[in-house]
Amino acid sequence: MHTAELGLPCVENIPGTNIAVPYVIVADDAFPLEQHLMKPYPGQQVEISKRIFNYRLSRARRVSENAFGILASRFRIFKGPILTSPTKAKLIVLATCCLHNFLRRKCKELYTPTSNLDHEDIESRSFQEGSWRNDPSTFIPFVKRFYRGTSCQRN
Repeated sequence: MHTAELGLPCVENIPGTNIAVPYVIVADDAFPLEQHLMKPYPGQQVEISKRIFNYRLSRARRVSENAFGILASRFRIFKGPILTSPTKAKLIVLATCCLHNFLRRKCKELYTPTSNLDHEDIESRSFQEGSWRNDPSTFIPFVKRFYRGTSCQRN
């Protein structure tokens, strides 16, 4: 499949440099090696530069997996297979992403409280797990709280 068929943006320079890089999809070992996929080097006994690459790739995958986890906890459609046409499935995914982004901007502390989310402090190189990992019941789907009132304020 070509980049144009996937709808990926064109090659761009890394901000602040003249280094042009393509957009890619971050994948794991289960996917075949393709031009548009970035997957880890195979095996356990790889040289240090490849281990560093694999670690950084795994961090990138974790970000997308966490984002999908948030969407799945908010929108039931992602709890199982989306039983519709690919065209409608694409529209559903785009709509839920738009709604998610809107709610993050307008109702951030109610929709995704900071304490619930995993976050990383790059300067101190530390990772802090969200409270949902210790007590999943604290990560109540937003829908249950949102429809109590018409605003984003806590009732």
